[in-house]
Amino acid sequence: MRINDFKNYFPNLLNTPFLSESVISDLISSLERQGWFSAENIFPEAPLFLSTCKDLYTSGDYFSEAMIGKNLNQVREPSIRKSEIFWLEQNDTQLSPYVDPLFRSFDALKNILNESFFLSLKRWESQFALYRKGGFYKKHLDQFKNNRHRQITLILYLNDCPEGGELVLYNRDQKNIKDFIIKPKQGSMVIFFSNQIYHEVLPVTHPRYSITTWFRDDLEVFL
Repeated sequence: MRINDFKNYFPNLLNTPFLSESVISDLISSLERQGWFSAENIFPEAPLFLSTCKDLYTSGDYFSEAMIGKNLNQVREPSIRKSEIFWLEQNDTQLSPYVDPLFRSFDALKNILNESFFLSLKRWESQFALYRKGGFYKKHLDQFKNNRHRQITLILYLNDCPEGGELVLYNRDQKNIKDFIIKPKQGSMVIFFSNQIYHEVLPVTHPRYSITTWFRDDLEVFL
């Protein structure tokens, strides 16, 4: 889709937190060229979400230890991943005032990605992610071997990390070559193809807060 067509397809695009014509244009170009895109200072709502995230964590009832694997095959493996998460639910009335504008942004971005890359994204799943001191996540893809529905990964950083906690992105074609190292900064964003870009989170020395979202091409199944 041409950038000039965005307003016609998505009239509320510029009312969403982190989408603008220039950002979307750069995002599409970068994803086509290298499989990933990053930008700073494009999520001004980050301090609000940081405060919400911290409140949820200190309450002691929301966050859980992150695991690896899918569904019944999930296991805790602290030698590979050490972090804590809280899943954001679209129908959570307690959080709706905070997250509804963000969810509208995800819906708009899902449509843009479908139009731009001929994808068939149908939904997204999102979580608060917290890496405390000593946390990390070794090199991995965001797609599972037996479940390949995650297509696009989006990370919004909620706070600065003066040192440690960097995101390492590996080259799309040469998997052992580091393409870029991103230092978490409040209000910045990273997006990449889930099945193409290997990445890792380096050991954390300061708490690292983010929102991680995956855009998927399957429909949610209710059992």
